[in-house]
Amino acid sequence: MSQVELLISNNNQDNSMEQIVANLKEKMRQKLEIVEKPENGKEVVIVIEEKIEKSYTAEVGFGKCWRLDPNYDIVGKMFTENTPEFVDGTIKIHTKEKYKTRKLLIGVTEPGFIRKIDEAIWDGKFKNIEDLTNIIDRLF
Repeated sequence: MSQVELLISNNNQDNSMEQIVANLKEKMRQKLEIVEKPENGKEVVIVIEEKIEKSYTAEVGFGKCWRLDPNYDIVGKMFTENTPEFVDGTIKIHTKEKYKTRKLLIGVTEPGFIRKIDEAIWDGKFKNIEDLTNIIDRLF
């Protein structure tokens, strides 16, 4: 594959990742309670996007919120372009920092959401952002 073909392929992957995340955000807005700052102990889904010129990155996660005012951590599973599927992790949010290029969307789920995803993972039915979108669509 030539460098030009590789660049086009990578750009298409970025566009498809952007579209996949856009679909997730749409479902979150339809089905979940969107909040700016989640309460301590709530189960949430979070999307962090950053777009600078033609570069696009996204981080998607879900888990329990642990607030340490003014910051908070989402402890659970996360998905980035560097991981082929959701992995254990923590997303740290610093609320005092203002980002011009980052967008943040947080949706509060009902209790038991994480347990249902864990069961889907154990059954081998949950790996990526599309799976998360489908679970949100079916459960809420």
